[in-house]
Order: sequence, then structure tokens, then C-alpha cells
Amino acid sequence: MAYLEVTFLEQTLSNPFLLEIPPLLTLNEIPFAEKYGGIIISPFPYEIKDRIIDNSSLAEKYLENIGYWRKSTDKPIIAGIDGVVGQPVEEYCSRIEEAGADALHLRLLLFPDDRDFRSADYEKIFLESVAKISYSIRIPLVITLPVFFTNLFGIVEQLFYRGIQGFCPDSGHCVTDIDIEQLEYLPDHVCDMKVNTRFYLKWISYFSAYFPRAHFAVRLGQSLDYDDPIKFLLAGAHVIIEKTTSNQSAHIEAMTDYLVQWMKKNSFEKIEHFQGQLNFQPTMSPSAYERKCFIDRYLSLFIDATSQLGE
Repeated sequence: MAYLEVTFLEQTLSNPFLLEIPPLLTLNEIPFAEKYGGIIISPFPYEIKDRIIDNSSLAEKYLENIGYWRKSTDKPIIAGIDGVVGQPVEEYCSRIEEAGADALHLRLLLFPDDRDFRSADYEKIFLESVAKISYSIRIPLVITLPVFFTNLFGIVEQLFYRGIQGFCPDSGHCVTDIDIEQLEYLPDHVCDMKVNTRFYLKWISYFSAYFPRAHFAVRLGQSLDYDDPIKFLLAGAHVIIEKTTSNQSAHIEAMTDYLVQWMKKNSFEKIEHFQGQLNFQPTMSPSAYERKCFIDRYLSLFIDATSQLGE
């Protein structure tokens, strides 16, 4: 028999799939949520004025919904907060903890657009902002990790020392596209799931090898292949985050069934028996590996071009 239990942020999950739901959605509206290993309640949009959240009525409803979910299910509840580096959100994070959240998912916007600001300064204010939040609560923290820092391995290490237990790599901010007929930007950002899948796979593989005590999450759309969760678990991820969409009940059942069948086929009784088995255990440094991939890629292009000329 295959057991799908995993440990993430000090919580035991029945399976490695987390469902991310809108801020005020209830269990009555999405009963299939019980089929997931845990629930992430998405943060609500807000602004800070005079150190106070501007939309106070929505802020209170969000806290009430955390309490509702805490009483309605025994699944781990992870609340979320979106912020901007430097915003004073520590008090509200404490109230999220008091409302009953088991963990907090933190996303901090930091866009390095000041030419006169040094990279080290950006890193400093980012780490300071995270530390203030981490030290203000007792529940575990998972952070959406921007990957544009110069020394990403150093940032992860510094965040881990500041109490961050979980990391969710982020490929960046909005990716735009242009309508060449209307001569304007398209309203929705573009997301190539296959490109993102390979991007996350590489970073999860690196991080899980270098930081074995940390936990790693991957956020993907529902369009991912059934093979993708297995790939991420092999690379070292602990959980896969999915957003709420239609026909989700059948989807999560198919995903878990596929994972169970794969485990049986490969004689794995528990996820921990193969989790991280294919992470980046370096025989060379990541930079040397990236250079090797670069050389191999262009060498193959050169060989192909030479062959075509010969024909």
C-alpha cells in the first residue's frame, strides 16, 4: 500500500497537494477541499495608511474566515499575506495567528527599479522586512522567493536563519505581451506552464540539495501533467499548490490515484522513500553545471548546422 502523507511546516498532510482558495470562500462552496492535504487561504488586496490596513472591514472578514476554516476541517490551514517590502504588517500577522492559522504564506513585492540603489541594499531591506514578520509570530512561515537576487543561495540561507522554514520559488513578476493589431499591451499576463515547470524543477532541485532542513513548495496551474508532481517530489519538493478551478474534485482524485499507482509500480511505500532522490547532489558546482549545459546546447546546435551544410 502507498502512503501519501508528507510533513510540511510542522504539519502532517494526508497528501502533498495544497488547495489555494479565494480569501472569503467557505467549505460549503468547495466541499472537495477535504480531498487535499491542506488549505491555503489567498490574501486579500489592501493598502497601508498610517500603519493601519486601509480596508479594515475586509481584513476582519478574512480573519473570521480563517476561524471558520479552523473549526470546519482538521486539514492544516495556511493563511496568506501579500505585502510590499517595508510595510508594517507585523500586527496583522499576529492576528492571523490568533485567528487559528497553522502557518503563514508570505509574499513580499520587491522590484529593483532604482538605478542608484545597490544590490546589497535591496537584499538588506528585504531580509529586514522578513525578519520583522518572522519574529512577530510563532507559527511557521513559507515565503514566495523572488529569484532575481544576485546570490540566491545566500538569500535562502539568510532567510532560513531568520526563521523561514518554507520556500516557494517565483519566476518573477508579470510577463507581458503586446497586441500588434491594436498597438497596446494585452490585459492579462502570459504564463507558459511548461517553461515554468522546468524553471521550478531546476531551482527546487538545487535548493533541496543545499538546504535539506528547509521545506519547498511549488505553485502551478491545474494544466500540469500528472507526471509533474512526481518530478517535483523527486527533485525535493514537499508540496504542490493548486488554485481553485472548476471540476477540481475529479482532478485531485485523478492526481492522487496516478501518484499511488506510480509508487506501487516502483515499489515505494511512502513519499519520503523517493522525495529528493533526484535533487542536485553536485559532482560539480551549480555554476559549472550551468556552464556545461550551455556548452552542450551550443555544441549540439553547431553539430546540427554542420550536418545540414554537409547535406
